Amino acid sequence: MGEKKSVGPHQLWYEEETGFVCFVHNGTLNEHELEELGEFVNSCRARVPGEALFLLADDRKATGVSHDARKSIATSPSFHVGTTYVGIFGASFALRVVLNLFFKAIALSSSPSATMFAADDEAEARAWLAQQKRAYYAKLGGSASSSTQA
Repeated sequence: MGEKKSVGPHQLWYEEETGFVCFVHNGTLNEHELEELGEFVNSCRARVPGEALFLLADDRKATGVSHDARKSIATSPSFHVGTTYVGIFGASFALRVVLNLFFKAIALSSSPSATMFAADDEAEARAWLAQQKRAYYAKLGGSASSSTQA
């Protein structure tokens, strides 16, 4: 596991062994924290071929995404780079709905795709991300192990 970065009450790090960016979402994510998250995520894109990003989000203690953060998605350059796969776990039903709309907004407002999967637990989210990673690299003509193992 890489060094953890704190963004407000949230934690971020890059897992070298899986190639996943990990995010622990505590409380409500505001616009400033969202921008910092985007900057960290994009700095991790340089570590993997193809500019894809695989984000594992622990939402067990999450309460939401602020209105300003949701509005900033359309204009923030941090969220319009490369393909993104997000596996979340632990989110309440209400938060799953908000996050689903959040990622649809990203997908609609940018040319790269953003795909979210809401899992029941961490193992299921990790398995889904690993499968997406294998499929992504297969389309590129390589393998997920060309950067890191999933």
